[in-house]
Amino acid sequence: MILSLLKKYDDLILNNASQISSIESSLRTLTYVLPGRFADAEFASETLFAALNLIGLYHDSILARAAENLPPSIKPSPSPHNRYTRFWINSSKTYQHASLALTFLQYTDVLLEMGVQKKWGKEVKWKLISMIELIKVVCRIILLYKTQERTVIEPTVPRREIDPSVFPSTSNDDVLSHREQGESDTWVGKYTNRVHDSISVVRSQHSKHYDVNEYLTSKVLMVEDVRKPPDLVRKLYSFGKLSELIVDNNPYELLLQNTYTRRGPMVINVRERRTEEAYSTILLLYIKRTFL
Repeated sequence: MILSLLKKYDDLILNNASQISSIESSLRTLTYVLPGRFADAEFASETLFAALNLIGLYHDSILARAAENLPPSIKPSPSPHNRYTRFWINSSKTYQHASLALTFLQYTDVLLEMGVQKKWGKEVKWKLISMIELIKVVCRIILLYKTQERTVIEPTVPRREIDPSVFPSTSNDDVLSHREQGESDTWVGKYTNRVHDSISVVRSQHSKHYDVNEYLTSKVLMVEDVRKPPDLVRKLYSFGKLSELIVDNNPYELLLQNTYTRRGPMVINVRERRTEEAYSTILLLYIKRTFL
């Protein structure tokens, strides 16, 4: 029963991908307009924002699965970020669970803080924040070691980079059957066994412009295109790993300093404060120069 409902919902998303994307964009804009309009408008806005992010995350997975079944002529090429994150998600269940947990907390932490403060007060809210930040630190450390000590990139899940207009107005089964019936759109090399687009597909795909240079430029491979997904981010050694651990623990350390010492951070933020002072000095000199 549940699987059939999910399948119908997936078909609904694929059949109306462009409309769903427009609705999500409109509702996301609404979250910036709601605050201050009525009582508890901020809480309602944050609830809508978190819900849109979580639903959008599921929609992204639907579109990504459907894009794998598209014919090669219209199948979009993934970005280096998506190739890297999708590789680790498919390679490690631990990475998948940690990245989803981290993304879920990033989408809902403000909503949880507002709800707890409204229900139990500020003291409980700060305890919740400490717990959330601790879980985030644990997730980042897991991602660091599951990627064989590579920098934790943000976001840790693939982005939506698929144009909804590439999906036909058919169900998911029709997309699969289109792939099976689309053998005439491609041909396989006799010696290399590589799949190539047929001339008719190339002509229809570029019917608006027959510029050969433009077509060839779109087929040029960059360095990132030929690298293996794990090689898109370099491994960290010694000081690099130490720096990554400091950055991952920075929010939690600042929170502990503010919570238990009742003083501003003095060790970690020294460089940030010096940078701000330098920017302020430069800005002040520029303002004086404009008035002289």
